[in-house]
Amino acid sequence: MTYLPADLPARIDRLESLDAIRQLASKYALAIDVRDLDAVVSLYVPEVKVGPQAQGRAALKEVFDRVLRGFTTTSHQVQNHVIDFEDADHAQGLVTCRCEHEVETTGGLKWVIVQNLYHDRYERIEGHWYFRARVQNRLYGTALDDPPVGPLKDRWPGADAAQAPFHAPFDSWREFWGEQPPAQGLASWTPESSFVTRLRRSPKLPALARHIAKAHAER
Repeated sequence: MTYLPADLPARIDRLESLDAIRQLASKYALAIDVRDLDAVVSLYVPEVKVGPQAQGRAALKEVFDRVLRGFTTTSHQVQNHVIDFEDADHAQGLVTCRCEHEVETTGGLKWVIVQNLYHDRYERIEGHWYFRARVQNRLYGTALDDPPVGPLKDRWPGADAAQAPFHAPFDSWREFWGEQPPAQGLASWTPESSFVTRLRRSPKLPALARHIAKAHAER
């Protein structure tokens, strides 16, 4: 269920929280593009989990540093942002983002377009909102001269083409195409319901796609 405040001060707090959470996504995008990694990791809770054995902002900064050195330029453009509150200090969200990258390849520079969906968890600590977790899923990733048509939409230059995981967390996609039977007993969505959970059929964040996790580790 989505947490809905009843009194006026709580409703004002909700509006302020919505704006602060949306600012998180925009701040993340701009800080990534100008390579201020301390600013990027400051958007996460101090004890953020980084892989199976590491945690903390310093460990997260090392990951961003390694990944971003593979791109000479990036541009992240935040699009849709849906936010559901679990209580006054915890929320989850879905954020779409178009990301453009200049990448050095053996064949020269390539301009690579990626359409991402971020699955987020947010937490307010001492009055400030942070990312608790952020999982990236792609709809496609491909060079500008290679349109992402067909089933293998993740075509990073220099890597094997693969299926992008954008739709993997959503049973509704497979139900629509007849790949699995419709869910039984699924309640109609109401304003009191969690829209994110409704779409995903689960309050849990999806796992990071294996080929994306491998690419991050190698860069």
